Formats: sequence, structure tokens, C-alpha cells
Amino acid sequence: MIQVGVLVIPRRLEIFGRIAEYVPDQPGSGDPLRETGIAVNWYLHGDDHKLQFDVRRTVGLPADLADGRSKREFRLQYQIVF
Repeated sequence: MIQVGVLVIPRRLEIFGRIAEYVPDQPGSGDPLRETGIAVNWYLHGDDHKLQFDVRRTVGLPADLADGRSKREFRLQYQIVF
């Protein structure tokens, strides 16, 4: 996995990208799962409150992707730490 990010607005707005690959170690388990994605974090109150948005694309496993098609996921999340 490689993940790189940059704070566009210091202590407020972060943009990052990610590339990952999972290779099953069991014989006959199929092709590796590959994932690429981009994300944005908006820090509202330090690390205690943040709004996260990410888009990722996966290719490979699990069984629903076995035909080689890709799958896109969009996620919006509000995180509160206390």
C-alpha cells in the first residue's frame, strides 16, 4: 500500500491518494485485489471532528469482481472522537 497526502489548508483541509494491492497466499484463490482512490478530509475541530469523503475503485477479488470488472465506491463520513 502507498498513501500520500498533503494539507492544502494547514490544519484544515487534506487531500490524499492511495494505491493498494492484496495478493492471496492460498493456491487457487484467484487474482489479486487492486485498489486506487482519492480522498478529502476537512478538519472541523482538530482531529476530534472531521468530515471525510473518498472515492475508490477496486478490481479483482472478491467473487462479485471475479469477471475482471471494476467496482467504484463513494463514501461520506463524519467522525467525532471523544
